[in-house]
Amino acid sequence: MADVSDEVSFDKLDLISPVSHRKWQKLTIVLLLSIPVVLAVISSFANPVFESPDELEHYFFIRSLIDERKLPVQDPEGALSQFHQPPLYYVIGALLTAGIQDQQTIPQRNPHWTSYPMEKVHRDNKAQFLPSLEMAFPYTGTAAVAHLLRLWSVVLVAGTVIVTWQLGNELFPHETLDQILFLAIATLIPMYVFIGGSINNDNLVIFLGVLLLWLAIRAIRNGFDWPTTLLIGLIWGLALLSKLSAVLLVVPWGVALLWVSWQRQDWSLLITRAATICGGALLLSGWWFVRNIYLYGELTGLEQMLDIWGERPSNEFLDTDVNGALNYIWTSFLGRFGYGQIVLPSFIYWTYGALVLVGIGGLLTKAVHLARRRSWPERSGLWLVLVATLIIFILGLFYFSIRNPTGANGRYTYPALPALAALLTAGLIAYKPSRKVKIAIISLLLALAVFCLVFFVPWTYAAPRLLDDEAAMKNIKTPSELTWAEGIRLLGSKLEPSELSDGPDAELNLTACWRAEAPIERNYTFFVHLLDTDLNPLGQRDMHPGLGNFPTTLWVAGDIFCDRYRVPITENTLDAPLAAMVEIGFYDSDPGQRLQAQTASGQSLDFATIGRIKISPENPAELAPAEHVLHSTNFDQGASLSGYEWSTDHTMPGDEVTLQLWWQSANPLDKDFMIFAHLLDEEGQIITQADGPPQNGLYPTHFWGSGDTIIDRRTFILPGNTPTGQSMVRLGFYDLDSGARLPRSNGSDLPDSVEIKGPLIGQ
Repeated sequence: MADVSDEVSFDKLDLISPVSHRKWQKLTIVLLLSIPVVLAVISSFANPVFESPDELEHYFFIRSLIDERKLPVQDPEGALSQFHQPPLYYVIGALLTAGIQDQQTIPQRNPHWTSYPMEKVHRDNKAQFLPSLEMAFPYTGTAAVAHLLRLWSVVLVAGTVIVTWQLGNELFPHETLDQILFLAIATLIPMYVFIGGSINNDNLVIFLGVLLLWLAIRAIRNGFDWPTTLLIGLIWGLALLSKLSAVLLVVPWGVALLWVSWQRQDWSLLITRAATICGGALLLSGWWFVRNIYLYGELTGLEQMLDIWGERPSNEFLDTDVNGALNYIWTSFLGRFGYGQIVLPSFIYWTYGALVLVGIGGLLTKAVHLARRRSWPERSGLWLVLVATLIIFILGLFYFSIRNPTGANGRYTYPALPALAALLTAGLIAYKPSRKVKIAIISLLLALAVFCLVFFVPWTYAAPRLLDDEAAMKNIKTPSELTWAEGIRLLGSKLEPSELSDGPDAELNLTACWRAEAPIERNYTFFVHLLDTDLNPLGQRDMHPGLGNFPTTLWVAGDIFCDRYRVPITENTLDAPLAAMVEIGFYDSDPGQRLQAQTASGQSLDFATIGRIKISPENPAELAPAEHVLHSTNFDQGASLSGYEWSTDHTMPGDEVTLQLWWQSANPLDKDFMIFAHLLDEEGQIITQADGPPQNGLYPTHFWGSGDTIIDRRTFILPGNTPTGQSMVRLGFYDLDSGARLPRSNGSDLPDSVEIKGPLIGQ
C-alpha cells in the first residue's frame, strides 16, 4: 500500500519542513477519519433510545442472552423478535453490558406516532415512545445499557471507516483527494451514520463486509497467498455469524479468486483456496446452520422468521406501485430515520440523486471509451469484484423485499456500500475535475450529513420551547382559563384558517398555549375534535402534548409552552357549508376515561369548545331550485331571501307544516343573527313562530360567505284553535342579545322583514 503521506501536494507548502508537512497530513487524515465516528456518536445521543429500526428487538436479544445464558429460540406463538439473527453481535453486546443492573425499563409507547402523514417533513408525532425521565441523562439502568450498546456499534463504525480508508488507498493510490472523496461517499451517507449510532447488527456485518472486500482486493494483488486466504476464511465465518446477508459476501472473494485463477490459468489455486476459505468459515459458523436445521428444519431459520412475521404474498411486491417501492428503497438508503417515518427534506434526496447520476454518467463514458479502444486497465479484476459485489447485494435486496413484510429497506445493501462508493468515485473523477470541485463535493457531503444528524434528528425529537407569559400571549387569539386534572391549564388558543374545504390535504391548524400548574403523575392524551351540531365528526387528532415529545409527566410547575396541532378534515363528506365546533380535551388512555374541564368559576364541563370554523364542501351538492322565486328582498350586510317552498299548500289546525327557505349572502354578517319566522293569520295576528339560528345553529350568519346559498327549514306546529283562512309568514333577522332587528336595504314598506304567502288553513 502506498504511503499516503507522500501523495498529497497542497499549494504553498514549500516553506514547511518535510517533517512538519507529514505531521500535518497525518493529522488531517486522522481528523477526516474521525468525522463519521463523531457524527455517529452525536446521533447515538440525539436519537432517543429504541427509536432506531428494530432497536428494541435487538436489545431484547441481548437481554435474553444475559438472563437465560443461552441462545434464544424463535417462538411461533411469541412476540416479534430478532431471534432469527446469528448471534455474534449480540454475544459481544451481552459481554459488554452484563455487569450493569438493568430493570428493563421500556418507555411508554406512543400510539399516535403515525397519526400524521409519514411522507411529509415534520416533527408531529414521529417518536414511537414517549420521552421519560428514566431515559434521560445521566443514564442509568436500561438507558445506560442501551447507550453502551450504541457505543459498541460506534466502535464498529470506527473500524469500518479505517478499513474503508485502506480500501481507498488500494483503489485510488495516486491521489489522496480521490481517497478522501471515496471515504466521504462511503461513510457520510446519513442513514449509515444513523444506523452506526444504533443498536443494530448491521454495523458488524458492514464492518466485516468492507474488511472482506479489502482483503479480496489485496488478494488479487498478492495472488491469494496463504495468510490472506486464511484471513478471508476467518472474516467470512465471523460475518456469517453476524447476519444472514453475509452469505452474499461469497461474491467479492469468489470473483477475486476466479479472476486470479483465470489470469494465472491455475485452477488448482481456485480449488485449494476456495476449499480453505469455505472450510475455515464453516469451522467458525457451521454450528449455527446445524442448529437451525435441528430447531427449524432449515439452514438459515429465515422461513421460520417469515412464518412468525408474516411473509409478503409472492405477487404483492410486483402488484404494488413500483415507483413507490423504488422511491422507498432510495430514500431508506439515504435516510429515513426511525422506522421509516422520519423523511428528510426532498432537496437532500435530489442532491444525492444528481451526484449519483453524474457519477454513473462518468463511469459509463469511461467504460464506453475503454471498450472502443479494446483496452482494459491492468487492474480490471478489482473493478470486476466491486461491480459483482454491488450487483449481488442489489439482487439480494429485491429478493428479501419481495418476501419481507417490512418492505424494501435500502440499508440492506450497506455491506456493498464501499463498492458503490468506489464506482461513483471512479465515475466522478473520470471527468477530471479540479481539486476545488472535488473539495466542494466532499464539503457538500459533509454538510448534508451534519445537517441530518446534528440538526434534523434533534429537531425531530425536541420538546417545545418553554416561554414566558408575554411570549405565549403573542400566539393566542382567544384567551382561556380552562383547566384539566392535576394541573393542566389552557392559556388560550388560535384557529387558522377561519375557512376550510373538505378536499384532500385540508387541515385545521390549532395553536394552544399551556401552563403546568402542578406536577402531573400520568401521561394524559390530548384530543381535538371537529364536530357539527349533531356531534358528527368532521376531523380528529389524538396525541400527547408537545406533538408527542413533551408528555404531561415531564411538565414542571410553571412551564409554559405552545403547541400547533394539525387536524386533517374528513374528505368529501359535506353537501353544504357549515360551522364546525372545535372541541378539545384530555383523556387517560388507561382506562380511556375523559377528564372533565373546569372553568375559572369552578364549573365542570363535559364538552369544552374553543371556537368554530367554516368548512365548505369541495364538491357542493347541486341545489334544487325553489318553488317560489323572490326578488328585491335584500337586508343590510348582503343577506337576501331568494325563494321558498312549503311542504304543503293546505293544512289543518293541529297539523305540522314545514317551510324551506333559500337565503343568499354576499358576504359574512357582522354577528350571529337569529332568524325569526312568524306565521300570521288573515288579520296579521301571530298564530305560531319558529325562531332560531340558521340551520339550527349549523351555519351561523357570521360564517356566511360571498355567493353562499343557505337552505334553512322552519317547522310550524299549528294550535288546535288556529283560525281558518290564508296565512302569511313574516321573516327577518334579529340580534339575540339586544333584540334589534336587521333592517332591509331597499326601502320596503316592511323595514325589517319580508312577508311571503303561507299555506291555506282550512277545516
